[in-house]
Amino acid sequence: MSEAEQTIQVPYSEESEAAILGCILINPSCLTEVVQKLAAADFFLVKNRFVYEAMLALREREADIDTVTLTAELHRRKHLDECGGTAYLMRVSNDTPTWIHVGTYADIVTRCAARRRIIQAAQKNLQVAMRDDLEMDEIQDEVESNNLEAAARQVDHETISMRSLVGALYDEVGYRNDHPDLLRGIPTGLPTLDERLGGGARNGKLMIIAARPGMGKTALVMNIALSGAKAGFCFGIFSLEMTPGQLTERLAAYEANLNARRFRAGNLTEREWQQFTKASTDLSNLPIFFDGASTLRDIVNAARKLRAKHNVQAFVIDYLQLMVNCKPEHETIEVGRITRRLKLLALELDVPIYLLSQLNRNVEARQNKRPQLSDLRQSGAIEQDADVVVFIYRDVMYNSNAPEDSAELIIAKQRDGETGMVPLHFAANVTRFYETGKG
Repeated sequence: MSEAEQTIQVPYSEESEAAILGCILINPSCLTEVVQKLAAADFFLVKNRFVYEAMLALREREADIDTVTLTAELHRRKHLDECGGTAYLMRVSNDTPTWIHVGTYADIVTRCAARRRIIQAAQKNLQVAMRDDLEMDEIQDEVESNNLEAAARQVDHETISMRSLVGALYDEVGYRNDHPDLLRGIPTGLPTLDERLGGGARNGKLMIIAARPGMGKTALVMNIALSGAKAGFCFGIFSLEMTPGQLTERLAAYEANLNARRFRAGNLTEREWQQFTKASTDLSNLPIFFDGASTLRDIVNAARKLRAKHNVQAFVIDYLQLMVNCKPEHETIEVGRITRRLKLLALELDVPIYLLSQLNRNVEARQNKRPQLSDLRQSGAIEQDADVVVFIYRDVMYNSNAPEDSAELIIAKQRDGETGMVPLHFAANVTRFYETGKG
């Protein structure tokens, strides 16, 4: 062990750990607040960790929590002597002046646990950086993994009884019945799509929007972001293909209902200029944030910051294949790494993530050119991690006799819902998708 490692003072607060246990013994209802902040692993001292685990076990069985029941539970677990016996439980209870500050004590222990995880990650990263047998990208991946593990909160490991889950479900279903028109997710601006998705885009979902070039992937997802922002939901957008200025120009033409080509040329009539002025005012007030991050690592970090600072409630990433930076023979593995990380990010931040993806050329060789799951580039990894896969199909791209504004959204996969097709119109001059008969 190096001199630097020997001088590290492990962060923990013995007083706060004991006070939390004392608060729960004084007022067992404190445990409801504590479990939202602390996992057993956040306690540094083993004896306090054992006591907390025993408290959680009693709570799970809906048993009373006091020094008598806790002593019995610790004895059953063969941890009573390690915890200092009943005398220790009595001491932490007597030494705690009031249970009112339990949240403050929990915050102190949470901070100490987070600092310990960061120190552990730094030590692991130092060891990885010293290894000569690893390539630079392998070292970076290992460091990234260690850092993500250090940043992750582990509170969600609490055991929950079926009784609690059914009770919560009963309340939720009752609320849904009383509010049948209430969306359960973030609206897409396409009512039939919202209905098919079970009430809009749902938190924790990785949603793939895929198509061949020119079908309108970016247009669709920007339409969705604009509709969601108008409904009050904050969006974060990562575009690896277009600049924030280009995307804003596209949104402005859409919002002002202006011909995109004429708008870019700057050839506006007086009326069109008024439309643009109003659209600019409306857009400037919308909760949409653009970020220039382009690597997986940077996108994950930026998303966390946007979620914490601006309460971003949905993310758009345009698009998957531009995030891949490896040799062709490793692309499938890299895509799998990216989609798995983004799925975990959606769960961690409790938000939907729209991830755009290209399709391979197989679709061009078939007579029926409507996409299917096997057309996804590196399809196995994408299909496995995605909760929803939506394809865009416009027949006019292959059939000159087809209606120019006809479009389809094909829901090819939905983990907890039905698949199917949503007929749309596409107004190419303003890059706008809208539902048939609703434009």
